[in-house]
Amino acid sequence: MLGWFGVDRSRPAIRNWCHSFAESHEQTFTVEPDRVAVDEKQVQLAEERKVWLYAAIDIDSKVVLHARLSEHCGTDPATSFLRELQEKLRVSSDSGKF
Repeated sequence: MLGWFGVDRSRPAIRNWCHSFAESHEQTFTVEPDRVAVDEKQVQLAEERKVWLYAAIDIDSKVVLHARLSEHCGTDPATSFLRELQEKLRVSSDSGKF
């Protein structure tokens, strides 16, 4: 994901960051969230390129559950993102629509 934002770091550096965080953080992360926050934001990547970032996080643990970049903003990419999130978390919607 860092590459999407134009952050140039080596895999060992990122691995070291993750291990340092894990050692200093006692919280057990979950992929079965009770509350999820979803948002979209236009971000600028390298070379002046602007795209839309769709992301969902578990509100309690702050774990990123799903993220997606799109060239466009609107109901089509948002619906695709929400369906991917629904499949990833294996949840059903009451109405079948978003």
